[in-house]
Amino acid sequence: MLCDNVKQLCMLVLALAMLEACSWGACKSSDVSVSSKIQAIVQDIRAGNLDGKTGELENLAREVGPDIIPELARFIEDEDYHVRACITITLGELCDGSTIPLLVGRLQDKEFNVRRPAIDALYYYPREALMKQRRFLLDPLARYAVMKELIGYNYKAILLIGDLGGKSKMGDIHKVLASVATREQAPNVQRVREACVKALFKLGDKKAADEVLASLSQYDDVSKRVFGIESVQYAGRLEFVSALVPLLDDTRDPKPFRYVEFDMRVRDLVINTIAEITKIKLSFKVPGARYTNEQAQEVRKRVAGIAK
Repeated sequence: MLCDNVKQLCMLVLALAMLEACSWGACKSSDVSVSSKIQAIVQDIRAGNLDGKTGELENLAREVGPDIIPELARFIEDEDYHVRACITITLGELCDGSTIPLLVGRLQDKEFNVRRPAIDALYYYPREALMKQRRFLLDPLARYAVMKELIGYNYKAILLIGDLGGKSKMGDIHKVLASVATREQAPNVQRVREACVKALFKLGDKKAADEVLASLSQYDDVSKRVFGIESVQYAGRLEFVSALVPLLDDTRDPKPFRYVEFDMRVRDLVINTIAEITKIKLSFKVPGARYTNEQAQEVRKRVAGIAK
């Protein structure tokens, strides 16, 4: 009887060992499969077969998840910039905190088509994740922001510096602001200039604050007024909410002069911004659009209550 029990125990141990070995083998096989798939995609890109390869790599990354990051990282400095660009885009799509250092490294890539997806990916990362690595981010972002060949495409780096509270980089932002004044024909130059003012405003620059306040008071120029609203929203500065209140009566549509999402009027932008910054509870749903006079009046009263 004892002998039979010993035999059964031995068989159980052997079965468990075989199961573990099979499991390890399957994982190993899976790892090899993922690695080989990435290698095949990279070889296609190197051979000039670019169509759909970024999509293939992104689909594989979504299927595997963050475990794929070490395999992708092997090719982040590939000699072929198409490979580097594809890897950078895929890492950005994963939106995993461990990819941030890899993306930051690509901000100084010699190829614009690699640098751009790197800054795009970082810009859309949750700010909480970026703040955890803030001290490693500010210097590379500032270097990216001031690169002369990027004027017109560097506004995201500038806004990130503002979001990360990079007061030590205000001097770099002022340099960019001065440079765009002499490059009026550069693409997106107005967007870059506005990004500089927004970031400086958020970081506490008085001159930028004066410009934002002046923009809010520009009734005849609805585009500047919308820029002022956007600046207050971006900065999230509660002390400037009172400057928005007079704009609750402005029901003009800024679309002919400036891009805004959905069917927004000036009043709608103001109410959404006030609600976002103050976190006040209202009897109607926010954010939204096409607010009524009664709803605007409710916001006015609630803001007055906060001021008291």
